[in-house]
Amino acid sequence: MDAILQQMLIDGEPNIPFMLNWANEPWTSRWDGADSTDSFIAQDYGTLEDWRKHFEWLLPFFRSPKYIRSDGKLQFAVYKPSHVGDKIGPMFTAWREWAVEEGLGGLDVIETKWDNDKWSEFAPDAVNQFMPHAGGTDQSKYPLEKRINRVFHRGSLVCWDTTPRHLSGGNTEPICHPVSWKRHMVKLLQKIKEDPNPAGTENFLFVNALNEWGEGNALEPTAQWEDQYGKAMKEAVEISNREHMWRHEFLAQQRKSNNVTGELQNKTKTDLCMIVHAHRWHQKDQIHNIDDMIKSLQALKNQNWRAIIYESDREGFVKNVVSTAFDSRIKFFEVPEDIKTEDRTPQAGHRGFEKIMQDIGIIDPQCGNATYMLHAQGSDSFHPSAFDGIFNGTKPADILSLRIQSKKMIHKVTNLTEEVVLPVHRRCTRFKGVSS
Repeated sequence: MDAILQQMLIDGEPNIPFMLNWANEPWTSRWDGADSTDSFIAQDYGTLEDWRKHFEWLLPFFRSPKYIRSDGKLQFAVYKPSHVGDKIGPMFTAWREWAVEEGLGGLDVIETKWDNDKWSEFAPDAVNQFMPHAGGTDQSKYPLEKRINRVFHRGSLVCWDTTPRHLSGGNTEPICHPVSWKRHMVKLLQKIKEDPNPAGTENFLFVNALNEWGEGNALEPTAQWEDQYGKAMKEAVEISNREHMWRHEFLAQQRKSNNVTGELQNKTKTDLCMIVHAHRWHQKDQIHNIDDMIKSLQALKNQNWRAIIYESDREGFVKNVVSTAFDSRIKFFEVPEDIKTEDRTPQAGHRGFEKIMQDIGIIDPQCGNATYMLHAQGSDSFHPSAFDGIFNGTKPADILSLRIQSKKMIHKVTNLTEEVVLPVHRRCTRFKGVSS
């Protein structure tokens, strides 16, 4: 089975960087490589002498100038680390030592993450996600996977359709389309740039698969899609290069932006103060979330704004989102515990807002003196030009707030003796026919 790899060392083709991934499973009659009594070739891990033989077989590849390194160390992936069992620590420790002794600069073992994998005694050098085993077949959730290791390489799945290897039944996903895959890839690339591996290390993206025909899972050209998946990936990379910044670039931009806006607001009155009510429904697994709201604020053409963000439930995630925005114009207000609730309730949101309004001059003096005030939700987003007209020359514009803070029901007095309760959705229509 190693003939193709050996030939690659001889003729140098394909002329691309490469690393090896050890598919350490037994050969059995089962398609998934699980241990079975019906085994063709068993997989065991032997003794120290066996480890050395394996390492010496790898040495010619490790010495290739095209072999991939990260932070000066060789990168070697292991498909199913849990199968190694108790020998995983001693064996990989020996390989790392031998890589240094051979003058190769060291070795990182990238251990593949499966759903039930846990690391305790022997922490991995790096972890990669192998989809769908690490996160299911729902591609929209891949960018939401939490980092589980210092060096964490994210993964993607092209498609999942097991009907090619089943006479009947099988499992297929409706997401198998180049256009939806491109959108998913854009979000995944954005996540990698927002949460990159430590400086000096690489950020690999593991894509399953180039040609896993048994699962209808192929990035290479097919009769059905031709080369559309390849083009989708290329376009996703182009979009990400154009629209997304690496974390260090974002931090540098924010420092510069904070200095500029700080000088501006020291000299002028703040145009707009926005008070934002957020809660757990605005986390990243929602279409309209607080991350998008903050980014829309930062993209406003009128940069003379301030924001106070608060949450009324007990989830506690919003404070972290605000802190990672690295924007001096945004403040998180810690609502008193007696106001917070376990669930989202209008009353808790109103009480939090009222508390901020009570102490706004202390919480943020510039917000307290702002020309306009807007109450928003963590799911709101704004067009870059939304507040361009807030000032016309030196005079405030004649505008109406985009959102009016009110109770769930508001009251309209029709005469001195009668009062009618109106629902929120009629708060604007109630002015029809009224002349000022």
